[in-house]
Amino acid sequence: MTEQELLTLLWNATAEYADASRTLTEAKKSFIAAETLAVNCKINKEKIEEQLRIFRNITPKHEPTAHELEIIKFREAFPELCNEARARDLSK
Repeated sequence: MTEQELLTLLWNATAEYADASRTLTEAKKSFIAAETLAVNCKINKEKIEEQLRIFRNITPKHEPTAHELEIIKFREAFPELCNEARARDLSK
């Protein structure tokens, strides 16, 4: 090999190294951006979970009263009667 060929190989190797280094830098930037996004999403998810927990703790759950349970049982026991009454009410 001549000196000129070696210099050409060295120049090509240097260019390839610069390209690889640039690609690695871009990949690191993309990784950091993705990692930042993931952390941000996790923090947002935790905030929403906390808001949901607080909402559930301060919002009373509706439990049917004895009277409401009686009405439900009556409607289940006599659906025909309820349908007739509903039809009568709708025709008014």
